[in-house]
Parts: sequence; structure tokens; C-alpha cells
Amino acid sequence: MFDASTVAAVRAVATTLHIDPAALLAIAEVESRGQAYAVVDGRWGPLIRFEGHYFDRRLSTKDQQRARALGLSAPIAGTVANTRTQEARWRLLARAAKIDRKAAL
Repeated sequence: MFDASTVAAVRAVATTLHIDPAALLAIAEVESRGQAYAVVDGRWGPLIRFEGHYFDRRLSTKDQQRARALGLSAPIAGTVANTRTQEARWRLLARAAKIDRKAAL
């Protein structure tokens, strides 16, 4: 379950987007298991999930070859395993960003 400040933030975003706050809260809770942040490198940051197949789609052919060789991208979902910890996921994202920051993000 989210804390009160996270619930308020989700409701504010929903209002801005003209969508049902309860629906957005439900989706956010299911997708995040009720946790929006984790401590990474000593500071609170948002939870992330690196998607190697989306990264792959956004790369040039040259960068695809490099990223695939490094195990950072693949054309098929699930080929690049998502690490268990947020720290490792942020490191994975940082490695991908060195190839193409915009594509990684």
C-alpha cells in the first residue's frame, strides 16, 4: 500500500490527465506492489524496470549490434533478464545510457 504522499501524487497526476484517480491508483499498486520508491546508492529513487526489447527498438543498427553483444538489448521481450534488485536495474540502465541515453530512458 502506498503512503499518503504517494496516493496524493497519483491522484494529482490522474486529475491532470483527466482520468479516474481510483483507476490509476489500482494500476500503480498492481504494477509496483504498492511500492513507488527504493533506496539506491543511498538515496530514494523511483522503481524501474529496464525493458531490453524496447531499448533495442529505439537503437540504430550499429548501436543494436553493440547493445546485443553486451547483453543489454534483444528484439524479443524477456530475452534480457531484468535483475532482481533496483540497484542492479539502475546499473543496467546506466550501461544502456552509455550507448544511447535517449533510447535507454
